[in-house]
Amino acid sequence: MTLTSKKVIQDIATAFAERSLPVEDSVFFSFSSEIDTKKIITTAKTTSWLNFPHELIYSNPEALNYTTSAAFTYLLPAYLIQSIAMYSQTGILTTSILSNLTPPDQTDADQFNELLDDLSDELGIYEDSSAALMGADDEILNLFNDRVNLLNVNEKKAIKYYLLYIAEFHGDDFPLFGPKQALDRYWINF
Repeated sequence: MTLTSKKVIQDIATAFAERSLPVEDSVFFSFSSEIDTKKIITTAKTTSWLNFPHELIYSNPEALNYTTSAAFTYLLPAYLIQSIAMYSQTGILTTSILSNLTPPDQTDADQFNELLDDLSDELGIYEDSSAALMGADDEILNLFNDRVNLLNVNEKKAIKYYLLYIAEFHGDDFPLFGPKQALDRYWINF
């Protein structure tokens, strides 16, 4: 299969066409001062994901990090499409998406612990604090599982094609942590 931006965008739009946000959903499970949560909530509750304003996505590239599982699956296709269509203008948007689409594993914990060991004296971080930080992986894995369990097989396939496209055309931009890890850890199976 030849991956083109047009084909991948069409696959995403088709797969997520019926995706909606439940009326009772709060959109965010946590808030950040860097995210325009009020505007995102208002927009998410009054428009379809397909018409979600590009400017709102660009100015809130990390919003997916704080969304409920239902809101994540609702907003994800808009973020995926913008990541492809406007890749060079989106800054950290693609990195944020990749982080949300990659389940944590022991390799991440090992690399993080190596980094902490290397920088512990300089940063003043001690062994007790690194163990506490790594305990967050279980929460991240649970959130990942909650989110992907809401996706249907066609949506998962569209995400796989998104990741394959990003790996093929922009993989060099992510030498340590990128689409390959997301594919290898979960999405290649679809």
